[in-house]
Amino acid sequence: MTISPDGAHIYATAAGLNAIGVYERDASTGLLTPVDVESGMPGLSRPIGIDLSPDGAHVYVACFRATGGLVVLARDAGTGELSGVQHIENGDGGQGLAYQFALGVAPDGAYVYVSGNQGVVVFQRNATTGELTRVHATGDGMDHDVWLTADGTRAYACGGLSGIRGYARNPVTGVLTLDEGYVPYEEGFPPPLFCFGMTMTPDARNLYTIVTYDIDEPFPTYFYTIGVFRRLNSTCSTAPLPACQTPAAAGSSSINIRGATSSRLSWKWKGPGSSADFGNPLDGASDAALCVYDARGALVSIVAPGSALCPTGRSCWRQRSASDFRYTDSKARRDGIKRVKLQERQPTDVRLGVEARGENLYLPTLPMLGPVSVQLQISDGTASSCWGATYSTPSRNFTLQYRAVSDP
Repeated sequence: MTISPDGAHIYATAAGLNAIGVYERDASTGLLTPVDVESGMPGLSRPIGIDLSPDGAHVYVACFRATGGLVVLARDAGTGELSGVQHIENGDGGQGLAYQFALGVAPDGAYVYVSGNQGVVVFQRNATTGELTRVHATGDGMDHDVWLTADGTRAYACGGLSGIRGYARNPVTGVLTLDEGYVPYEEGFPPPLFCFGMTMTPDARNLYTIVTYDIDEPFPTYFYTIGVFRRLNSTCSTAPLPACQTPAAAGSSSINIRGATSSRLSWKWKGPGSSADFGNPLDGASDAALCVYDARGALVSIVAPGSALCPTGRSCWRQRSASDFRYTDSKARRDGIKRVKLQERQPTDVRLGVEARGENLYLPTLPMLGPVSVQLQISDGTASSCWGATYSTPSRNFTLQYRAVSDP
């Protein structure tokens, strides 16, 4: 269901009745009075998802059918009643539509985003008539929900076994570009698995999903729960940050990368700094991202999230002392990270280290090209820190290994 922007009416879909219920809302009590049942309109078959344009002039409905189905209705702001404007199916101006489940209208009303088992399909909206024209489709199976941030810069979708996807949104063209995501079991972590629906906080920092997972023994059993996610505060920049803390001396940092079937990465750093710059990775949202760059750009981005849970249900992080944090996952599930060390051994003497390995570690094609830069970037969303080094003269730089110590 959805509520009109003026708060005067509520609209609820009824898939089994091929209908939309219209209710008048009392602004004082919140109580509803039935106004009408809209049915028999062209294309209105198995309606599920519903949303209104920001100006309240049009209602958009997603229909759960093999041929897709998207219905556009004009709204009478006074009575709340609806009248048909347009219906679109797959192959009839709606390529990529199939089993549509949910939809969302951009905050500026310029585009409509419809999720189905072919992904999110993007339509441009005529603000006068409400009619839609297809412009883009993600094609990634995000079938169960789609949300847009209040500022219109991002979109999020979730679906079945496809997890959650985050997209950068072009406000001019409406096109979505995938740039983040969570796929169940991809990192070796258990449910949430099958996503039915989603909502998010106004600042888009947290996502909440209705999810299910199953246990087959001794007989199929399904569990329903709420999955809680947050956006990472630290992901690698596209180029090395200009103001990173540098090592104490030449050779005080090292990098060792092994490619092919035995993917491994080891990075160590020693130099000045303070544990105050580590933030709180144990119980907070300080994320640590190790970033590797060469002449080709950013090649490695592995993140140890703050408050990260290991499959045991306990935090992967632990605190050995007030100035010593360790991340440990013996099976290296998340981005291949096995260990992270954030330690201030004594005042102004900081020791850092990252070890990663295995099938979840994605390494660049070796040999490396030109000088290599490695940085550990930490952020909690409000404050950021960075430690890094440059490696210009590697001792090994072949198809299977790169090894170097830091420049003077």
